[in-house]
Amino acid sequence: MFSARRVALFCFLQGVLTGHGAAEKQGRMELAGTNVVAFGTYPNTEERTAHVQIKNAGEGPLQVVRVVATCKCMRVDAYPRVLAPGETGEVAVAILKNEVAGAFDRVFFIESDGRSSRSVKVRITGYAQPLFRVTCDAITSLGPVAAGHVWTGHYTVAATEAGLLLGAPSVQNRGTRCDYTICTNQQEKIVYEVTQAVTFEGDGPLESALVFPVLRKAGESPLPVRLAVEAFRKRPINVVPDRIQIPQASVPFKRRLLLTVDAQTPLEPSKLSWKTELEGVEILPQVARNGKSLLLLLTFPAASPSAVSRTGRASIVFHYGDWSVGVPVQPEPRN
Repeated sequence: MFSARRVALFCFLQGVLTGHGAAEKQGRMELAGTNVVAFGTYPNTEERTAHVQIKNAGEGPLQVVRVVATCKCMRVDAYPRVLAPGETGEVAVAILKNEVAGAFDRVFFIESDGRSSRSVKVRITGYAQPLFRVTCDAITSLGPVAAGHVWTGHYTVAATEAGLLLGAPSVQNRGTRCDYTICTNQQEKIVYEVTQAVTFEGDGPLESALVFPVLRKAGESPLPVRLAVEAFRKRPINVVPDRIQIPQASVPFKRRLLLTVDAQTPLEPSKLSWKTELEGVEILPQVARNGKSLLLLLTFPAASPSAVSRTGRASIVFHYGDWSVGVPVQPEPRN
């Protein structure tokens, strides 16, 4: 006759084994094929859809939680919500028309509740042929440039279909100045010859672009043709943080800034000056350990918060030699 202790032990072991068997009977997702869908070359005015088969290779049901697209150019069209053991289903993800141009490589993820293989990555590759083929006789990504550097390039913009035209371009300059000329022909497939001269005048990220609208059938909005040249010029003077937030209460307060100057000689605090609309602000500069920066201790009087709140914002402009940088002063956001 079994004792109560043996009965309890038997029930416990039976429960453990039963739970272990239930845990094994879970779904497991796997791809029924390759994880790369290649579209090849096609017009970027057309939509293409990737169809991927997934299979539940487990012993229990598999729930497909979601399909995650990683680009606004993608749209998730369909996927099975639940797959029984051994069952397959299809996931459909589209690359939208007029959203990509040229060679592309995009990924999406299929996520499930399976204990293993919870997420599967699928790649979509292809070449979305734009309506106009663009070539340039010069490098358009220049990297670092000196102030006043002038770049000249000659673009050939050739239509891939008859009946396509470009509208008048808009000019987008960021720290640059641009001059351009446009010549064209009267062939069945029109070709534009664009010469662009760009002068880099600012600092930081620099770019000049000509953006041409594509004129086609009514109701369509093809991607515009964008001819861009970009470069970078290191800022000779910079400050961190790039703004000062002050308290709402009218009390004295202090702030610290780090001013970096790209100078060839050791920095001298006596060469630093500043201007501000705020009265009574005291600034104590000292050279940082690296010798290339100035640590600034700013002391604001109690009247500063009310002065800024009346105008909405103020600023402090720091000058070192011929260089200057402005730092906005604004109230802290209210909770």
